[in-house]
Amino acid sequence: MGRNLFLILLASLPLLAQQADLDRDSLPDELEQLLLQRFRPAFHLSPTDCDVLPSEFQPGATPRPIARNATIYTQASPVSLPGRKGAFIELHYYHLWANDCGRAGHLLDVEHVSALLHAPSLDSPAPGWKALYWYAAAHEDTPCDSSNGARAAALDAEFRGPDVFISHGKHASYLSLDLCNRKGCGGDACNSMAPMPAGQLINIGEASAPLNGALWVRSGPWSFLPKLQSDFTPATLSILDALGAPGAAPVNSSWTSVKAVFLAGNSTIGALETGNHGTSQALNTADTHTENALSTAADHTGDALAKSASKVKRSLLRARKWCGF
Repeated sequence: MGRNLFLILLASLPLLAQQADLDRDSLPDELEQLLLQRFRPAFHLSPTDCDVLPSEFQPGATPRPIARNATIYTQASPVSLPGRKGAFIELHYYHLWANDCGRAGHLLDVEHVSALLHAPSLDSPAPGWKALYWYAAAHEDTPCDSSNGARAAALDAEFRGPDVFISHGKHASYLSLDLCNRKGCGGDACNSMAPMPAGQLINIGEASAPLNGALWVRSGPWSFLPKLQSDFTPATLSILDALGAPGAAPVNSSWTSVKAVFLAGNSTIGALETGNHGTSQALNTADTHTENALSTAADHTGDALAKSASKVKRSLLRARKWCGF
C-alpha cells in the first residue's frame, strides 16, 4: 500500500508543479511563464545609449544593479473589469536601468510595457489567451507624460509581443518611432534603433508575495510599487476603445497644454522633467509637513480656546458674586 501511494504521488508531481502559485494571485506559475514568454515585446534601443542595456538586480531589499545584460523583469496578474465578459490577465514587462542619463538624469530608472489579455475564463490554457491592448509608459506622472497605447490588432500583436522603442538615455517606452521622436517635451529621441538582445525573463510576482528575491520592489530609493498597479484603468480603456486609426496614440492628455509650453521654451524642461523622482517626493514631504503643521495648529488653537473659555467662566463667576446675581 505504501509503495502504491508513493507511485501515485510521484506521478502527480508534474501536475502539482503546473498548479504551483508561489505569488498567491490565483494564476498558476507555469501559465504565467508561458504567457510572459509568448507575448514578450521586441525591444529596440540606441546602440550608443549611455547605460548600454537594462540591468539585472541583486536579490534583496535594496535595488543594486549587478549586470547590464538586458534582463527583463515581468509580472502576470488577473484583473477584474466589471461590465466586460470573460477573464483578463495583465502582463507587465519592466526594463530597469542603473541610470537615467538623459536630461535631468538620475539613478535607478523604472520603465515598463504592459498588455491586457482576454480569454473565456481564468482556466483557459495558454493558447486560448489573446492580447486586446498594449500600453507603453513614457515619463509617467510628470508634466512630460507621453505614455501611449494601442489596440493589439493595430500593432499585429494579438498573439505575440509588439515592437517597442526605448528613447535614448531617458528610456521612455513607445509603441511607434513616430511617437518617440515627437513626444516627451522634446527630450526623447529614437534614432538609429537596433534590436535589443533577448535577455532573461524574471517573474517578480506580486507586491504582497515577491518572487525571485525581488524584495527591492518595495524599496524607497525608486518609485516601483505604483508601477505594479493596473495600467488599464477605465479612463485608459475608454481612450483605447475609441481609437479609430491604426497604430499607437497618447493615452494621457492631462498635461497637453503644459507640454506645449515646454516645447515652445525648452530651457526649463530639465528641472520639471524630474517628475515623480523629485517633484512628487517634495510634494509628498510638503503634504506631510503641512498636515503635521495643521494638526499642531489645531491642537494649539484648541488649547488656547479652552484656556480662554476657562478664564471667561471664572470672570463671570466673579462678576456674579460681586454683583449679587
